[in-house]
Parts: sequence; structure tokens; C-alpha cells
Amino acid sequence: MDILRYKGCMLMVELNKETLLYQGRLLGLEEACGNKLVVLDFEGDSLEALELPFYETVDSYLQCPLPVEELPKTYSGVLSIRVSPTLHQQVAEQAAKQGISMNSWFIQVVEQSLTAQ
Repeated sequence: MDILRYKGCMLMVELNKETLLYQGRLLGLEEACGNKLVVLDFEGDSLEALELPFYETVDSYLQCPLPVEELPKTYSGVLSIRVSPTLHQQVAEQAAKQGISMNSWFIQVVEQSLTAQ
């Protein structure tokens, strides 16, 4: 592994033995980007081919920091809601009439509502 350093940033470079291309990963731009993790990948046919794009990218980020988009939020699929005891009872009764769990009933109702929009 080779490491190029420039203005507090580093490009870690490895040769991909399958593609025979050098792949570099740039780290160290967090301060220029509001302390958000920034990882940029580079690829070229030689170590030297990665140097100029590496320097230009670091200079670009340091001179005019680009806004970094937030990563999309991931969801666990678990939704906890609070309802009145009366509504809880009504949901339980409707689910029982259909012979399904309250969870399955709730999913059906929400999916129907979203489809109708």
C-alpha cells in the first residue's frame, strides 16, 4: 500500500490485482466539510495518474468547501405508536374479526392509505 499526503489529507493507494488499476481512497477532508466523514475513491493505471486528481480535489475542497449531503436515514422497520385505550380496543376487535394480528391489520390499513394517495 502506498500513501500520498497533501495538506493534512492522505490518499491510500493499492493495486487491484484483478483489474491492474491503482485504487486510492482519500481521507482527511472532515474539517473542510463541517466535520462530516468524506471518503472519495480514485482509480488510475499508475500511482502517478492519481497524484494530480488527488491534489486538485484536496485544493478544491479546502478552497471552497462543498456542502456534504446527509446520508439517507435508515429505518429498522419497528414502529412504536401510542393510541388511546378505546382506539386500541377497536383495532384489536377489527383484527380479530379478520382473523389476523393487530400488527398485520395495521400494516394493511397503512398500505391501503398510502396507495390511495
